[in-house]
Amino acid sequence: MDLAYFSMSYECNEKCIFCPCSENARDIQPLSPDEMKRSVDIISSRGPLDIAVVSGGEPTLKKEFLDFAAYLVGKNIRIGLLSNSLKFASKRYLDKLLAITGPGMLEVTTAFHSHIARKHDHLTCQPNSFHKSLKGVLNVVDAGVKVSVKYNLINYTYRELPDYIDWVYRTFPDKVNLILCNIDLTG
Repeated sequence: MDLAYFSMSYECNEKCIFCPCSENARDIQPLSPDEMKRSVDIISSRGPLDIAVVSGGEPTLKKEFLDFAAYLVGKNIRIGLLSNSLKFASKRYLDKLLAITGPGMLEVTTAFHSHIARKHDHLTCQPNSFHKSLKGVLNVVDAGVKVSVKYNLINYTYRELPDYIDWVYRTFPDKVNLILCNIDLTG
């Protein structure tokens, strides 16, 4: 199996108004760290696992994330982290993660919901999240980690797609990937 997907929890430091996770889903207890490790072992016992996509909510909020990252890297499994990158605005947390993974065992995907800061912040219900996420992503890029910027096509912003693509090309180096993602249109 090339890829397995793990959700740490639905806890998040943003409250996106179009989040597809229902209120009921947020009440579901995630797998414990031991259950996630056992799942990795079961999957790996059936063949090589190349990458574990780790998501949430926001996985970096969980204190168990760094331990799980170390477990994956110890099994030579790369980490595809879906994160809003807010915690990476301070290099301190990024340095802790990179001490475990190095730049080669980690890939980070971060969604910017608009190329306009105030609109992104409005959609995430988190003041200054655009600038903090941007700083975090640029810190990750500077660390030599593979980065993808994701655009969720939603009814609030889909008309801005050409300008968003232009912003990505002006803001990030060519080695950063662009993902265009269809999401359930809500709101």
